[in-house]
Amino acid sequence: MCFHTLALPITSISTAMLRVLITQVAERGANAALAVRQWLSQVFHHAAQHGWCEHDPAAMLKRFIKRPTIRHNPPLPWQEIRPFMQALDSWNGFFITRTALQLLALTFVRTVELRRATWDQIDFTGATWSIPAQNMKMRRPHLVPLSKQVVQLLTELHTMTGRLLPRAKPLNTSPNNLAPCQNAECNC
Repeated sequence: MCFHTLALPITSISTAMLRVLITQVAERGANAALAVRQWLSQVFHHAAQHGWCEHDPAAMLKRFIKRPTIRHNPPLPWQEIRPFMQALDSWNGFFITRTALQLLALTFVRTVELRRATWDQIDFTGATWSIPAQNMKMRRPHLVPLSKQVVQLLTELHTMTGRLLPRAKPLNTSPNNLAPCQNAECNC
């Protein structure tokens, strides 16, 4: 690796030197190389702000490494939704995880919105869920109409746990726990 570059005085480090370093890191993966370039740029910005150097040679390499394309999980085809929901109903996993996945499928909210939900946001009589702006991606409040199935799930959850989604182990509702089960290939 070209880490000897990092032992030089900051004013003598050139874009060409950083290109070699970032190219070597890119062999481990584009995301790592992008992160290293960003960190280097932050170091040079800090140094320039304090008068230790005049410019940021890492900035010249901003588009040097191609950002990998993001592959989002594909949605379930319509013909697979019913079998998935039936498999989920009979799944022997944790009650909270199963209920959370059912709520996600029936309300179309993001996992973070569900995980941050509190009982005071749920109106059982009006069958609505008021998600506050701070829990929403676009920072605007959102009103989710609740179907009879969702109200039934929430009522069950309320009687069994007293809390919307307990955060105590082993009842884990983290995105890492829910994401694999949301995958179309999951055999929940």
